[in-house]
Amino acid sequence: MNTIFNQCDVTLGDRLISQSSATHPYRAMIETLLNYSPELLKCQFNAGLFYQDTEGAMDLHVILNGPNRGLTQRARFSANQKRLNSQEVATFCLMHAANREYRLHVFYVKKVTVAPAVHIGHSAALIKSNALYPLSRINLKTFSIPANSRICTQENLFLGTLPNYIVLGLANHEAFTGSSNLNPFNFIHCDLEYLVICQDGRQIPAKPFQPQFENNQCVREYYNLFSLSGRHLKDQPPLPQTTTLIVYASYNSILKIDSKRNILTDYY
Repeated sequence: MNTIFNQCDVTLGDRLISQSSATHPYRAMIETLLNYSPELLKCQFNAGLFYQDTEGAMDLHVILNGPNRGLTQRARFSANQKRLNSQEVATFCLMHAANREYRLHVFYVKKVTVAPAVHIGHSAALIKSNALYPLSRINLKTFSIPANSRICTQENLFLGTLPNYIVLGLANHEAFTGSSNLNPFNFIHCDLEYLVICQDGRQIPAKPFQPQFENNQCVREYYNLFSLSGRHLKDQPPLPQTTTLIVYASYNSILKIDSKRNILTDYY
């Protein structure tokens, strides 16, 4: 469901507290896959039409008894629909054969009004002290890597406060920009052979990641996926197509609201 939205902004009053970026689908997918168990994804997340794609068949768009079981399950919900509202991002979130046409359909969004008693209670509490909310601030950046490249170095990736952790992903650039024939969440390793972070001349980790995907020697890199990633990359063969590097960074922040409803943050 999150692939429908190209960008989601969160505001308090007139203050934007989220990153304004057209990469919401990738943020949602990274957080979903890394933060929740397979059992939860197969039950509760199905209510949001999350059906995980089948490994090795993510770019296949055969709907009827196709090898991509996730696509088959999602297609059942729109099997009898004639029209789904024209959107420019339809090529990103909808997969289908080249000779077929599908569109998105507007759905209902609930709006909640706070009860007067709750509003009065909040106002009384704010007179005594500020409201403090822990905030996981997310910053997501993308970089295009040209075809036939073997080395990618991103200097000064983060200025000022460093994130608690980062996650890197490589995706086909055509799928990233929107293609009805390609799955934008089919992350590829591109035969990556070297990856490391450098902070003020200090290398993290001390021993760089050097996976060998052809020999299935990548356990260390997979294990560290949940705690550490990097920003300097080297691919063994040249990249066959233009690739997009997706950098997901998470920060711990505090959001404050005072009695005058001013929004105070410890970042920008």
